[in-house]
Amino acid sequence: MLLELFKLLLFQILFLFIFSVIFNLIKKILKFNWIGNVKVNQFFMPIMFIYIRQISLNKHGYSLLPYMIMIWTICLIFITSLLLIKKGNIGYGKLCFLLLKFSSLYSFVAWILIVLFSVVKWI
Repeated sequence: MLLELFKLLLFQILFLFIFSVIFNLIKKILKFNWIGNVKVNQFFMPIMFIYIRQISLNKHGYSLLPYMIMIWTICLIFITSLLLIKKGNIGYGKLCFLLLKFSSLYSFVAWILIVLFSVVKWI
């Protein structure tokens, strides 16, 4: 079972690498202005959430993904409230960009924690 987990992890990492290479090649070849500010890691959040579901899915069909999304939502509400208290007013674009960056970081850290949890569970 641990070997299957490592195969899944290898496939996930390989897919992210291939996705990153293809995205950067398309970005360099087409040179769109609107795509210039978009970075490949901003697409990792939905991919990582799919990966979390794949890794944490047990034989009964339950996953840790709903709990991770609940914690993510609470963190987003807390960050937004903190910014509104600190600055009083924040632009919609800046807020969305900040929450997108936080979401990318959170999904990557959550994926690592789920991988560690799964490896420890099988050992």
